[in-house]
Amino acid sequence: LGMVIVAVIPYIALKVLWLAGSTIGLVDAAVLTEMHSTRMVVGNNVTIVLELLAVALALALTSSWGQRVPGWIMLVVGAGASGLLAPIILGLPIGSILQLIVQGNVRTGGMDDMNPWVFATVYGGFGILAIGLAFLAWRYAMRRWGDLLDAVPPPQPAWAILVGAVGLLPFGVAMVWWGLAGPGDNGPQAMDAVVQRTTLIMTGLL
Repeated sequence: LGMVIVAVIPYIALKVLWLAGSTIGLVDAAVLTEMHSTRMVVGNNVTIVLELLAVALALALTSSWGQRVPGWIMLVVGAGASGLLAPIILGLPIGSILQLIVQGNVRTGGMDDMNPWVFATVYGGFGILAIGLAFLAWRYAMRRWGDLLDAVPPPQPAWAILVGAVGLLPFGVAMVWWGLAGPGDNGPQAMDAVVQRTTLIMTGLL
């Protein structure tokens, strides 16, 4: 739990400071104007809420009351955290190494506006958060559903597998394509660097 809390503090602190008008971590005060645009204000507030949700999830995973939370709620929140963090913790190290080999640096477009320590702090925190939540979720699942996890799962009907494939494959293929060919005009914007495209590929593969 402590690892999760420590991981989110720097990220939340930076976002709150920027929303309050601070220029800490920014290379130019002019960047603050962009930080106060509607898009960035909404985005920063949403990401703060997501970080707080991660802390709430960690509390539920480590507290006795968390065992009484409906399973579907834990599944939805846990799956959301996995979907956001797993591509980062797997794609970022691989992508950084590839970009360093190919381009000799690990810079992305957004790094021109911020000091390098900001990215190291933020993405390092994401990595610690992912490891902490994964360990807590595994321990929680073994305590609450260990007997079910030990049992051999029944075979799933073909229609369920088909529905899952139809839902997942288009998204997965699109993410891998954008990662390999670049996002272009239709893909996620500002994801052109090798390290970012590697994260897209990892998202698609997962």
